[in-house]
Amino acid sequence: MSVRVDTAALAEVVGDFGTTAYLVTVNEDHSAHVASVLVDVRGDGVLSMGAGRTSIANTRRRAAVTLLWPPDADGSYSLLVDGVAVAAAAEAEGEPDHVVVTPRSAVLHRVAGRAEDGPTCLPVDGAERPG
Repeated sequence: MSVRVDTAALAEVVGDFGTTAYLVTVNEDHSAHVASVLVDVRGDGVLSMGAGRTSIANTRRRAAVTLLWPPDADGSYSLLVDGVAVAAAAEAEGEPDHVVVTPRSAVLHRVAGRAEDGPTCLPVDGAERPG
């Protein structure tokens, strides 16, 4: 399900989860490639991160990507962001190549096995998070 992302809300939620996420891309053989990345939320709501050779090559072939932030401090929800990626060359010498992701949808996904009641997925649209 596609949910319109309020980029201001996404920036706040990403701030709650921190800068470390996992970038999921698709390899040439259609298998998943998962890499740890440091994400910067730009003022325009776009997500930017350094990336390695495989992630860069994968995003050039298939622009659809997912970013996953593991459960936050309370351990109830992970953050999933689906988006469209563009691979870009390093901005300065000595810096890594990077990927810029324009978010299409984002959800807080409840961690399996949690005892408390509540929805399994919540759109990231500025609404209050469960606590």
